[in-house]
Amino acid sequence: MKSKRTKLLLLGLIVSGFGAAVASAGTGSTETDVNEQSIAGYHNVALNRGGDYPKASASNEYNPLFFGAHNVINGQSANKGHGKKYPSWGPHKRDDLWLKIEFGKPVAVDKAVVYIRADFTPYTNEDHDSYWKSGVLEFSDGSKLPFELKKTDAPQTIVFSKRKVSWVKFTSLVPDEDKWCGFTEVQFWGNQSQ
Repeated sequence: MKSKRTKLLLLGLIVSGFGAAVASAGTGSTETDVNEQSIAGYHNVALNRGGDYPKASASNEYNPLFFGAHNVINGQSANKGHGKKYPSWGPHKRDDLWLKIEFGKPVAVDKAVVYIRADFTPYTNEDHDSYWKSGVLEFSDGSKLPFELKKTDAPQTIVFSKRKVSWVKFTSLVPDEDKWCGFTEVQFWGNQSQ
């Protein structure tokens, strides 16, 4: 026989679970979305859920549909390939490339999370891609931050002091090898600036 305390705990879990399910069903949010938003508004401010902003633009795109800049802010981070099943920003091989994320309003950000397109071994059968091993983040407040990336399919975090900005731009991108490079997903974490 269950104790009164156990029954109350179980009832509390059932009610809590029901409340979360109703909240998710009513807003179209997932449990992850609700948790991210509950931490004082701290979330991926670069994620475009179908509106005009945030938006991404670039100096070059190999193919606007599968390799357009807009792909890096669509929330899809599967990166072990390229093309229709693995949308990414995939420009021509050039040395003057940039990728710009415009937020549409002032935001306070303190980290970027980058998923490089990992269409190389050991994740795929061939080395179609290389990756950008370094670059510079330029912020609308005039500040700049050099960064380095590694050859991995895992998300890579670039942490920096909190900045109030309206856009961020990836510039001075240096490939590790003379092959195709791409970003699958780019996130900037923060909240709306006051």
